[in-house]
Amino acid sequence: MLRVIAILHLPSPSSRYDNALHAFQTSLNLSSGVSASALAGVGFTKHLLGDLDSAIESYHRALSLRPDDVFVTEMLRHAVEEAGEMYFS
Repeated sequence: MLRVIAILHLPSPSSRYDNALHAFQTSLNLSSGVSASALAGVGFTKHLLGDLDSAIESYHRALSLRPDDVFVTEMLRHAVEEAGEMYFS
């Protein structure tokens, strides 16, 4: 029973994503918005939250700073595909 209660008190994925988003946005503020890593983090977190338009925008901004980033390029591709599927379904 204690195990079930402990699991119920774990932060929800949504609150963890909100915390991550806050941390990445704080990093962006401290770097005057020019951190490719922080922009990628914002994009990935927004992607996980289902905010594809914001994710795609953040991925593009990250790639403008670091065009050879394979992870961001691949995540951008996934986000665009998912957005297309949502649009055409």
